Order: sequence, then structure tokens, then C-alpha cells
Amino acid sequence: MSANSSDAENSSLAAAEDGGTPEFGQHALKPRLGAAPPVNKRRVPGVKNSVNRKDKATSRNSPEALAKGQLWEMKNAYIQIVELGKLLIHYKMMKELGQPRVRTQMSTINTMGIYLKTNRARLVTKGST
Repeated sequence: MSANSSDAENSSLAAAEDGGTPEFGQHALKPRLGAAPPVNKRRVPGVKNSVNRKDKATSRNSPEALAKGQLWEMKNAYIQIVELGKLLIHYKMMKELGQPRVRTQMSTINTMGIYLKTNRARLVTKGST
């Protein structure tokens, strides 16, 4: 019986080495020579990865940092910032100053910064920071 079991082991190992399928319970996977270990791409040693999204978005895209209560003037409209969160901004867009019943809209801070920059908005009233 021991001769038969050793023959079965040899045949399954030979099948695994030849590219055939091994029998159940036999491991055919071997580490490849020269293969690099998996690398975690999210963390790089010595590099600080914590950047405040709000600061990054507003400083890069808008002429000045956005703040609650600001009033921006463009060619044919005004934008008043109502609320400012971490990623989203609530604003009112008006054709004229003092226009009643203006709907409050919402977009990302990054999008608002790009919009103000492309439309050459000018800061009329500074808000609270």
C-alpha cells in the first residue's frame, strides 16, 4: 500500500510540473522566481498624503478662498455664497442685486471655483471666514 501511495504522489507532482492538473489536495502553485512582492500604491513612505480637500480645491481654482456670505459679480449675474461645507457649496445666483425669491442651488467647491475663474468673477463683498 505504501508503494501505491508513493506512486500516486509522484504522478500528481509530475502532472503539476508538466502543466497538467494535480489531484485534489495537491498544491501546484509555486512562487515565481524574480517576482516582486505586491506593492501598496496608496502609502508611500516619507510622503505626506493628507491634504485638506477644501483648501486644495479653493486655493487652486478660485481667485480667492471661498467663504460664507461672499458676493461675486460677473458680467451678467451675481453669486452669493449661502453655506460652505467640506465638499459642497450652497449659493444663490441672481441677475440683479436684491432680487427677491431666489432659489438656493448647490454644487461642489471645485466646480464653483472653476466657474468663477472662467467667468472672471470679481469679489464685491467679503464674507466671514
